[in-house]
Amino acid sequence: MIHINSHLQIKHHWPPLLNAIVIIMLLSGCSTTSAPVPLTGSELKSEEYREQFNFLDHYDPFESINRRIYKFNGKFDEYFFIPVLRTYQTVTPRFVRSGVRNFFSNLNDIPVLLNSLLQLKPKSALVTTGRLTINTTIGIGGLWDPAKKVGLKSVMKI
Repeated sequence: MIHINSHLQIKHHWPPLLNAIVIIMLLSGCSTTSAPVPLTGSELKSEEYREQFNFLDHYDPFESINRRIYKFNGKFDEYFFIPVLRTYQTVTPRFVRSGVRNFFSNLNDIPVLLNSLLQLKPKSALVTTGRLTINTTIGIGGLWDPAKKVGLKSVMKI
């Protein structure tokens, strides 16, 4: 039964039996676990099993191009991307790599700030604004992370 009081609040009155039924149903769902039973060879060949996994037999019009893209990506990584990364790590000094990482982390604080504002999280928005301001000005465009030394840790959630 639903009642609306003078403050326009809706109150639900559940009968005690209904409460008990709901609780029993919720708890029974948690208590009915069983270990999977391994299938035998004849069961794997059964019609019921094939019907259950018939989605594997469906035609995928993009399968050939997906396979080619997957193969290309593997070769690209193997022969170009990974060697470039290894060369970058070997040639570039650690402080330069750290500066590049800090720069892009500072850029990432912009969408983090917008996300915090849209989610109405004022504390996160203030911390991110402080980080962005300090790292952009004192940290020379975000190459260094002086905000971390001040105690403003990165929120890093988009």
